[in-house]
Amino acid sequence: MSKSGAKYEIAEPAQEDVDSIFEYSVKSFGLAQTQIYMMQMAETIRFISENQKVGKARSEIKVGLYSMVFNSHLIFYRILGTKIKVIRVLHGSRDLTEDSWFK
Repeated sequence: MSKSGAKYEIAEPAQEDVDSIFEYSVKSFGLAQTQIYMMQMAETIRFISENQKVGKARSEIKVGLYSMVFNSHLIFYRILGTKIKVIRVLHGSRDLTEDSWFK
């Protein structure tokens, strides 16, 4: 998702989330719809990187954590100076109080 010079990075757990979303979506909705969804997700992450505090502060989960709704998923990120780091991309139905999501 990230291009050279991008104002964001994707943590390994978030990349694994995105890969799982891709695999599930291809099986459930087909490749064309999945590609559209993934492009929209990338656009949302770029938007967040340009408007860092647009998301909701999620200090009830972890201090310094923010989230932004993207369709049925939540993009969790941290602000690192002039860029963001995407920590996780989780389905909105997940139990977010489970501490293991954000270790």
